[in-house]
Amino acid sequence: TGTQGTALSGKIRVTTSSDDDYIGFALGYDSGDITSATSNFMLIDWKQANQGSAKVGLSISHVTDATSYNSFWAHTGGVNEIQRGANLGSTGWADNTEYDFSIAFTSNIIQVMVDGVLELDITAADAGLTSFDDGSFAFYNYSQSRVLYSAITQTNCQTNPSAPECQGVSVSEPGILALFGMGLAGLGLTRRKLSV
Repeated sequence: TGTQGTALSGKIRVTTSSDDDYIGFALGYDSGDITSATSNFMLIDWKQANQGSAKVGLSISHVTDATSYNSFWAHTGGVNEIQRGANLGSTGWADNTEYDFSIAFTSNIIQVMVDGVLELDITAADAGLTSFDDGSFAFYNYSQSRVLYSAITQTNCQTNPSAPECQGVSVSEPGILALFGMGLAGLGLTRRKLSV
């Protein structure tokens, strides 16, 4: 189900202090993309701390090949990092802290706000694309347990362009929210902690 033309918002919080891995979201995700060599979705992920080749901070990447989980860890190979957060690009999330997020997603623009601050703002051209692939909105956890996503809402920016979360976004296509989890840990996948 497509989600382009919507602003998605809610809250995210890690309810443990026992790990420091990735939390986040995927946009334009299609069933089967998590194991496909021909994936085509955008990944918004946030790492709490540096760990081997995995960098602390918030970023957005274009995923074209999901067959190597080390690519997700280091943002290499089929996971091409496009941009780091304006303020949180080298700052990790804090334990037991709730963050407000808002994500605007059109065929040409992705904007991500955290606690009311614009952190990520890219166009399809920034990712080397003519347009972003439409698809589902998904939760993403790479080996991070006890992540709470709450108060998830959708705003159709075509029918409600004056909504605060739709400001600055030009939207021509309506969308329908489809939520599901794609946590890598939930699929029984593990990551290797690297020593420094």
